[in-house]
Amino acid sequence: MLWIVYSLLCAFFFATSDALTKKALSSKNEYHVLWLRLLFSLPILVASVLVTGIPPLDAVFIYSVIIALPLEIVAAVLYVKALKKSPLGLTVPLLGLTPIFLILTSLIILGEKITVMGGVGIFLISAGGYSLNLHDAKTGLLGPVRALLKEDGSRLMLLV
Repeated sequence: MLWIVYSLLCAFFFATSDALTKKALSSKNEYHVLWLRLLFSLPILVASVLVTGIPPLDAVFIYSVIIALPLEIVAAVLYVKALKKSPLGLTVPLLGLTPIFLILTSLIILGEKITVMGGVGIFLISAGGYSLNLHDAKTGLLGPVRALLKEDGSRLMLLV
């Protein structure tokens, strides 16, 4: 039951973080804002390491960090740039499309296959992303997709 509280708190703090980031971007450089966004998480990370200690790190961990870190940095920069260029309501919901992009990679890397319910969930998430620009459907079935790709922030968020 505690997971409900944690998930609601997580949603609240992410939304608050994005809103504060958007506000800060109106007067600050996106790189400064990104550093500040990461800096505020540092005390929590340090406290958790003090409580739990540093686990043993093997070669797989080091290899994973070497591969993932550059991708994470690029994603973080693109994320903040997307927030700066476009409204939050058109950019942040696009993160929900991540499962679509992970279908193929999950199959290749982990051998995971999509269940029927997983497929339904991915379809519903996709429908939500499609509906962000539903007002452009009058120009054709792909109108909302074209509108999404015209928006600078949306394109950046799709890269994220």
